[in-house]
Amino acid sequence: MNGSIKKYIYSIFTLLVFGLVYGQTFNPGTIAVERANTCYNGSVAVNNLVAGTAAGGLGVTTAYLWELSSDNGATWRNFTNESAGEVLVDFLIDGGNKITINGLKKTILVRRQFSRSTLLGGVTNLDYSPAVTVQVQQQNIISFPDGRNSFAIQQGTNFTLPTATGSLPSTFQITDRAGNIVSGVISNLPKGEYYFTYKATTTSTGGTLAGCESFATLQLIVYDLNNCNLTKQRRYATNQHGWASGLSAVNNAGNSVNGDRSQYATLAGGVVLLGIGTVGIDLYFTKPDGTLYTGEELRNKKVTIKLGEQYSVLKLIGGISVVGRNAANLAAINTSSNALNSGNTFSVKGGLLDLLKGDNVFEYSFIPAASNGAAVPYNGVRIILSSLLGVADQATVFHAYIEDEVEINPGTNSCANNNPITVNPPVAYPATQNGVNVVNSPITLNQFVEDVNWGNTTAGLNLATALSTVNYPYYAVDNDYNSFAVFNTTAGVLNQQFLNVRFRQNARPGDQVQITLGTENASILTLGLLNLSSYRIKYYLGDTQVGTQTLDQFKLLDLGLLRLTQGQKIVISSPISIPFDKVQIEQFNTVNVNLGNQFYVYDVRINPQMLFEGQTDPKQITTVCAADYLAIQTMDYCTTYDVSFAEVTEFGEQLRNEQGQPIVDSQGNPILSIVSVNDIPNSQLKFSHYGSNMAYYEIDRMYNEYQGRLVIKIQTKRQGCNYGDAQYLRVNLINCNDAVVNPIIKTGVKSFK
Repeated sequence: MNGSIKKYIYSIFTLLVFGLVYGQTFNPGTIAVERANTCYNGSVAVNNLVAGTAAGGLGVTTAYLWELSSDNGATWRNFTNESAGEVLVDFLIDGGNKITINGLKKTILVRRQFSRSTLLGGVTNLDYSPAVTVQVQQQNIISFPDGRNSFAIQQGTNFTLPTATGSLPSTFQITDRAGNIVSGVISNLPKGEYYFTYKATTTSTGGTLAGCESFATLQLIVYDLNNCNLTKQRRYATNQHGWASGLSAVNNAGNSVNGDRSQYATLAGGVVLLGIGTVGIDLYFTKPDGTLYTGEELRNKKVTIKLGEQYSVLKLIGGISVVGRNAANLAAINTSSNALNSGNTFSVKGGLLDLLKGDNVFEYSFIPAASNGAAVPYNGVRIILSSLLGVADQATVFHAYIEDEVEINPGTNSCANNNPITVNPPVAYPATQNGVNVVNSPITLNQFVEDVNWGNTTAGLNLATALSTVNYPYYAVDNDYNSFAVFNTTAGVLNQQFLNVRFRQNARPGDQVQITLGTENASILTLGLLNLSSYRIKYYLGDTQVGTQTLDQFKLLDLGLLRLTQGQKIVISSPISIPFDKVQIEQFNTVNVNLGNQFYVYDVRINPQMLFEGQTDPKQITTVCAADYLAIQTMDYCTTYDVSFAEVTEFGEQLRNEQGQPIVDSQGNPILSIVSVNDIPNSQLKFSHYGSNMAYYEIDRMYNEYQGRLVIKIQTKRQGCNYGDAQYLRVNLINCNDAVVNPIIKTGVKSFK
């Protein structure tokens, strides 16, 4: 059979099939919705009511397809191919018999497509059932008074659950996390965080669909007020009595009670044979009126002694020991009959030394107690230096103190800045470092630091040298960013050095340790020369280590506002998630140090650091809408903020990244370092409200005259006082509509790796 005949037969067959199909009945059928009205975010089912009908034939099939429209039929979308964007969350199709649509947000039309197809000719008939309407009720928005759904109350006070309202007529039920129904006034909640669920159920009032449920959460933090308004208060020993025998001596005994944290008395142990001949000093505590505490008044209180140990050659055994003392009165402290040891003697050092050199300065804490652990009465401590070998030893005694927590009134707090701590180290510090003049007498500590300790450790025994300790330790915690302490990394000095910084108050989660450091030949562009992975920081709460990080885990900060004009300095910072009151910077990897370099520590402090959400570098410029609130993520219920605007009055050079490339903004303009800023008068932002762990502030004007030089100034407040340096964030303030949402200012808290 030739091709022409085949085509002719095929055409006749096709026309016959189409004729049979077209000549038969075709009806798309009808559908029905189970409930024409549904709740916001609700579900609805559309069922087959009358099936579609179509005559069959050779090679003829029929099919259903569900479609919806969210614009009143102007356009239709296929359920099979897409989920209709924001209209639907999910759906389930049971062929042409039923479709269940979930998560509806607005009214839609639903129809069913019915089609008849032939094997040879494709779709021959296509029709749609009459559309049905699924009416979706508007969202019932739950609102709290003043927009607040997060509260904090003091332990022991009552809390009245606020009355919420719905945008639709509703009844409310409140439950706790255990599912118990609560209402009205809540009392006797212990310290902690609590969450309450508000369920709004719509009523049929005014044509509202009844029974629709919406939910909102309220957070309640119950705290002990003392957690916010407790401050540490030290009572230093004020009276001393030195004593010695043989060739031993106590030098500069008065330095141990003169109030200067850097000065010390020296216990000079002559050649002591078999423990015969010892030397020591007794330190006693007096009240503000000058009278001696009674032993019972100090029983159970921990006493801390700042000590140092020095020696000229190897020492195998011996060391320092301490014991409580109990004197009847001040007149008796110089006699043995009315001032006696109280409790057990505690060995501070003994056996193989784990500290190398006498410039090792450390603190030792204990509660005077009997051998069975029972606390004993005491009003003083005795520090004893002894040895079992014929070796001349030295120890230094800086001071002893008892630390209490006392409650303060934030409204009348004098603030730490009004009580500066100054020191005058007995060994003179240099007045010039790296060609820059620095203040060396007296040295004022920065507002966060109480004191420092320093020294070195090693796994074995090494000879002490003049380079085996941290030099000028107080320069790391003063108020001068040009002065620095020195970690010696010179060839042959491969011991593990440390600098221990004790803070005045506990740092809270969300605070950040800020360290300014460098070397004599490293710049911000050669950060790798510092070998930060060879140094780590340990965090302590009291005497307990609570975390550790290597310094390479810290982030690099903008130098602009710190006025660090030399490229030898960098600033690193790390937010933490734990409370602490002491940090120790230590060189722990002596293999990877760059021999011949000295590691400088210019400054150690606590500084809250903040960035706009999504921002990775404080040098970036963030666009802020004046019509929206400025929101700050609250670190805790003890922290507040003063927020205002400031003007950059002097720019410096163009900033560069760690690769040395110039930094520009989103429009390609160079980003310059900030040399100086001035507060803009009357620019304090008004606090509006709290909500969801956010503090919201109102922006009241555009500050057009400062555009290009505008920064937001954030001053963290604790206990009524400024806490840390003010933070400055570069912004571009624009006029926009109220639909724009500003990025949140966040602290970036993280846990240790």
